[in-house]
Amino acid sequence: MAKTYQIEGTIEYAKIFAENMDTYEKHMEKSGGAFTCNFYPDDEGFEERLIGDGFPEAMLGHKTFREGNKDYGYGRFMKLKRPNKGPFLNKEGVDVYGGPPKVYDHLEGPSADLWSFEEQGELGNGTKVIVNIEFWRGKGGSKGMRLLEVDVLDHVEYESEEHVSLAG
Repeated sequence: MAKTYQIEGTIEYAKIFAENMDTYEKHMEKSGGAFTCNFYPDDEGFEERLIGDGFPEAMLGHKTFREGNKDYGYGRFMKLKRPNKGPFLNKEGVDVYGGPPKVYDHLEGPSADLWSFEEQGELGNGTKVIVNIEFWRGKGGSKGMRLLEVDVLDHVEYESEEHVSLAG
């Protein structure tokens, strides 16, 4: 059983494109990488609604909602993730749960146009979005959250961190 949510908010540390996939070691071992972001809902009631719908307050030792940047939403975020290679194939042998989420360009209103990483760039911290996420329950009581798609409403340009060399 799965329930889908569409919620507006702000993202931070968005690694949601094939070109900037999260290659953290644990993600690589488990699913060949992952597409991740911190999502700050604008609606403070979403947290209570999600927990009320049965989503756990913590999973694998991590709270579902964590304290974060007070400039975004109401200052609490949830880590959204989608595996590069999903754990299941459908009847046709297609991996429907893995790969990058669809990212749509809604800068000028609702649209079916996909965001172009090459032409429009990465999504910087503070980018306003609508995320479509799915809360699922599996056999044996397992539960999880899956990032389905992202609609970009207001783009903040990505600024790379300046690396300082300590080598002489």
